[in-house]
Amino acid sequence: MDIIIGAGATGLAYASFTTNDYLVIEADCEVGGYCKTIKQDGFVWDYSGHFFHFRRPDLEQYICQYIKPDTILKCHKHTQILYKGKYIDFPFSKRIFINWRKKNLLIVYMTYLIINILVVPIFVRCCIQNLGKV
Repeated sequence: MDIIIGAGATGLAYASFTTNDYLVIEADCEVGGYCKTIKQDGFVWDYSGHFFHFRRPDLEQYICQYIKPDTILKCHKHTQILYKGKYIDFPFSKRIFINWRKKNLLIVYMTYLIINILVVPIFVRCCIQNLGKV
């Protein structure tokens, strides 16, 4: 039997495609992982903003087949960040580097290093402490 940790997009996709018996273990009170909307204190928090940008209609149809059509909101999303008086696309793309000076590239690179040297190991330790080591 396969044990699937988490009922987010990956866990549910695996459960959908496997031919093995499986058990899905989810820590939250509902499925979806980061693909959900939370309403709290008059605010709406959409955790899935960048998850479902389909390039393949067959994949979109497969993902959305069990979702009530009247609950799906399709919209064009164009997000940018104002940085030093200029708007840049977010999430970042390759185009961001075309007009940036070396100083700005260094900031982005240092941020990348900080995340991978500090944040990721802390996250891994947290997972091991809470879930155990495999």
